[in-house]
Amino acid sequence: MLIRRVLVFFLMFSSLSFSSTGHAVYTSVQGRAGDVGLGLLIGVPAAISGKYWLQSDRFIDGALSWNSLDSGWFYVHSTYLWNRRDVLLIDDVKLDIYYGVGGAFYQNFDGDTHLGVRTPVGASYRWKNPSIEAFAELDLTVHLTPGLGIAPGLGVGARYFF
Repeated sequence: MLIRRVLVFFLMFSSLSFSSTGHAVYTSVQGRAGDVGLGLLIGVPAAISGKYWLQSDRFIDGALSWNSLDSGWFYVHSTYLWNRRDVLLIDDVKLDIYYGVGGAFYQNFDGDTHLGVRTPVGASYRWKNPSIEAFAELDLTVHLTPGLGIAPGLGVGARYFF
């Protein structure tokens, strides 16, 4: 298990490049105030995802998910995020990094309700034409009700910008 973790860390670190190698480097399209994107988030749970740019370095995102099978549940989160452009260079692609804080609400149809504080960190890349963004994020949600608890999360997704 330890060998596997070290190997994964080595592969991730060795794929990072912090200097130009003399050939083209691809930079993500900068978000502008008023840009709106909708798409899908694949994670736990899978959700419809939205993003609204407040200004070039800040945005709000949100996700909505539900399940009507078995006992059923409903989930929603919204997060205020700061964006740092071109922070991470992987091969020839510069990725934006974002981080923030927000709220999460989860309720199953049996009556259990959870409210929490969500703190994600992620990376994204947005193409110009078509205007599509791919992203991946890790988050930690601290549940405040019905009792104190911690729930880590991981998601990947894509959004189309109108």
